[in-house]
Amino acid sequence: MENKNYRLQDRVGFWLRRLSNEMHNAFLAKLEKVDVSIPEWCVLNILFHDKQATPSSIAEQVGIDRGAISRTVEKLVQRDFIERSVGEDRRHTPLNLTKKARDLVPKLMQFAEENDREFFSMLDAKEKKALQHILYKIAYHIGIKEKS
Repeated sequence: MENKNYRLQDRVGFWLRRLSNEMHNAFLAKLEKVDVSIPEWCVLNILFHDKQATPSSIAEQVGIDRGAISRTVEKLVQRDFIERSVGEDRRHTPLNLTKKARDLVPKLMQFAEENDREFFSMLDAKEKKALQHILYKIAYHIGIKEKS
């Protein structure tokens, strides 16, 4: 049966996408101040926290295809943010942040925290936790698993 009253604004997906776009654009504007893209931020952040991360594991965590991660890693190598180590084989090349990147990542984290405050400050701690739980539940349901 056709629903003639279907309005985009009445759908959760519409609001998730709309808010995601706004958050993305606001964060991108912050990162552009230091000439870093969002994919570059993702790679740098993961490597800051996971010294064993490989391009494959980063692609899996971020949900971006391996080719895009490889291109992003290559840009970061060329900009002296990442060094490649010798690994068991090319698919498992360990990546390391350079001092330049280790010095930059805390500033990028501040940008991320500022962005979160701008978009979520009206929520109290309980509401934030509930929202995060709901989003994790949806992600898990569709097969997205968080790497601990």
